[in-house]
Amino acid sequence: MNRVLLIRTDFLGDCILSSVFIEMLSRQPSMQIDVIATQYNHVAFQYNPRINHLFVIDHNPSNKLYQDNYEVLSQIKFHYDIVIILNRDLRNYRYLKYLNYSKVFGHRLGRKSFKSNLFCLVYGLLPKYNFIEYNQSHHEVNNQVNLLNFVYRSCNALLDHNTPKRVKFYLSGSESISKFPDSVVINISGRAGSHRYLNDSMILALVNNLKGRFDTIALVAVPTEYERLNKLIADLPDGINIICEHDVFTVAKQITKYELFIGCDGGLLHIAAGLDLKLIAIFHDQKIAGWHPWSEHYVCIQAVSKNIYDVSYVDVLNALDSPILNK
Repeated sequence: MNRVLLIRTDFLGDCILSSVFIEMLSRQPSMQIDVIATQYNHVAFQYNPRINHLFVIDHNPSNKLYQDNYEVLSQIKFHYDIVIILNRDLRNYRYLKYLNYSKVFGHRLGRKSFKSNLFCLVYGLLPKYNFIEYNQSHHEVNNQVNLLNFVYRSCNALLDHNTPKRVKFYLSGSESISKFPDSVVINISGRAGSHRYLNDSMILALVNNLKGRFDTIALVAVPTEYERLNKLIADLPDGINIICEHDVFTVAKQITKYELFIGCDGGLLHIAAGLDLKLIAIFHDQKIAGWHPWSEHYVCIQAVSKNIYDVSYVDVLNALDSPILNK
């Protein structure tokens, strides 16, 4: 097991959680790790020093459509001892026909789809294909560690079970970035359609109540939220920093200057975890046990109703006093 290809084609936050898997896999001597990612999530892998080659394909995790452009895959000339598919998407197995490999490992696909069930039933009988169950009650990182252990057992190798305590998001360059003391950054963007989003009244109340507690406060938003951001600024006290950039790495280099991150479950939350910020994570109806930040210092907030709009700014203020955030 010297050359391994990982395939991950889901959302950015999910991919950042895979840094734990990659770190553990890289402990194997003489390991060569390549990754197939997408145009949406490749930044999670772009500067990871443990990855040898990164291949970016045209793949949309939000739909079930197959992509027509396989030129990138057809140009991969390596032979892989093992291909490991890190997210449960049937389309990922279609990409295998363009690759040269000995074995493939992955979690069993979701049981709601007849097509997925049939695929795992038929291909699971072939010696090249190896599936393990995905435990919905476990965290995504724990499921990945179980998958890695399954791979190692199948290859008669020993897994170092010293699981990293946090994910890592790698920036370009090695320059030192100093932090603002007593600082907090609040993410105002998110996926409103899936209720991963803080409304205006929540943000205004938060900022007004944090102003006397923190010396430096920033709001971070994607450029598509610029109009909303301007309206918020008009109602906010002076001296609030604004982070609004297209480039993910530019945003990451800005938020890493802060000590605390407040925001909904999503890609930017996991980037903040990967940069080792303290975190207050606000959830809608997602399973916190399965998708909380993989970090040593975070607090998750979820209303009893599991409606994000029932979370109050007071809940966030109370979370600031958690011992986990004040070690």
